[in-house]
Amino acid sequence: MHFGVVVAVLYCVQFSRELGESEVERLARMILEQPFYDLTTEEEYASIEAALAEESWERDLSWQPHDEPSVRDFLRRLLEHLDALRPWQEPPFRSLGLDRWEEYKRGTLLAYVRLDLPGRDPMHAHQADVTGRRSGAVLS
Repeated sequence: MHFGVVVAVLYCVQFSRELGESEVERLARMILEQPFYDLTTEEEYASIEAALAEESWERDLSWQPHDEPSVRDFLRRLLEHLDALRPWQEPPFRSLGLDRWEEYKRGTLLAYVRLDLPGRDPMHAHQADVTGRRSGAVLS
């Protein structure tokens, strides 16, 4: 999976003319605030680090306008910037992988909420309920 994170990073910079410091900062914020897939920041960091440790990449990156040395330099600077931002805070939201669907698909009932149709509100007077019947609202 480690190269998947690199592809996600490269996807985010594919239209950037230069892989300068502003792009490093933008991607670092993205990794910290909106992690790719359902990974933690630590997992993303480790994936990028593992990809950089590979001597050669056997992936077709022809869609990427930046050459491999530029990409490797960018990823190194991205890791350095992430290191400078430690300690990392947990993002406010985190995606769950599809493999956890069974665990959450039914959910837990928290409350029943009764939704009354407005009685005399002209905006909602002709609103139909889910059975298709007109509501009992009367305009006066």
